[in-house]
Amino acid sequence: MAISDSLFDNRRCRICFKVNCICSSRCQKCRHFICTCSPRSHQCKKTTCGCSPFIPVPGPPGPAGPAGSPGANGTAASTDYGYIYQSTAQIVPVETDVTFDTNGAIFGAIAHTVGDAGITINTPGDYKVIFSLTGQQANQFALFVDGTLFPGTIYGSNSTDQQNTGFAIITVATPVTLTLRNHTSAGSISLETLAGGTEANVTASILIQRL
Repeated sequence: MAISDSLFDNRRCRICFKVNCICSSRCQKCRHFICTCSPRSHQCKKTTCGCSPFIPVPGPPGPAGPAGSPGANGTAASTDYGYIYQSTAQIVPVETDVTFDTNGAIFGAIAHTVGDAGITINTPGDYKVIFSLTGQQANQFALFVDGTLFPGTIYGSNSTDQQNTGFAIITVATPVTLTLRNHTSAGSISLETLAGGTEANVTASILIQRL
């Protein structure tokens, strides 16, 4: 008995459960009915088409959509920063602050008078502070805020003629004065010039930047 492309003769379809049905469910690839019956037994042997699975082919890309709306403005760059340094030799006794003879770039909340030890931070916020110095003796230096040691800023050098570098993030609520102090060294520290060459070098410096 031949199987019609549109009619299952004298058999019950497993899709609609009717005898002599006309089903609309066809394989998308071969267009056969999903139910294929045995002509002799008049019973369904399988419920899926025997052809390979249908694999869709992607169509061409569609046109570009409209442009999105502009995003929010980013955070403005910091306008509060300063670089202050000492360009000549200096002897710094124990528990004495380093003085600085040169102002580099200074803007916004940072203020310093040439020759003074104190650096003023006038605007509340979080500030990154980096200091560096070259001492002729082993030493320990630290950052002080309004005359009080700022925790976590004691940095040491255990060798002569070696650079000592430290850094911290300081939170300022009201205007404060920041200093770099020879703290807990064995004695006075001579800041070294002509270190490693024939030209005068920076002997101590502080960089401050609002975050």
